[in-house]
Amino acid sequence: AHPPFYSGDPAVLAKVAKAPLSNLDSLVGTLVPGAELTTEGLLLQLADEELVMMAYALEQITDAASRKLVKELEVRDELRSTCMHRREYLALLESVR
Repeated sequence: AHPPFYSGDPAVLAKVAKAPLSNLDSLVGTLVPGAELTTEGLLLQLADEELVMMAYALEQITDAASRKLVKELEVRDELRSTCMHRREYLALLESVR
C-alpha cells in the first residue's frame, strides 16, 4: 500500500472508524478483569483522523467488555441463587430427620 492509506473525507473516515472490529469478543476475552487500556504516549503520535478511529475502537471495546461483565454477573447471581436453594433444601432435610 502507498500513502495515503485512507481518505481525508470526514464522511469516509467516520464510516471506517465506526466499522465493527473483527474478533472483538476474543479481544475482550484476553483482557484481565480490572485491566485498563493504556494509551499513554501513543495519543501524541496520532493524527486527528487516527484519534477519531482510536476513540471509536475504544468505545467498541468498552461496550463489549461491559456486555461480558453483565453476562458474568448474571451467571454468578444464578449460581448464588441455586446454592442458596440447595442449602435451604439440605437444611429442610436435616430438620426432618
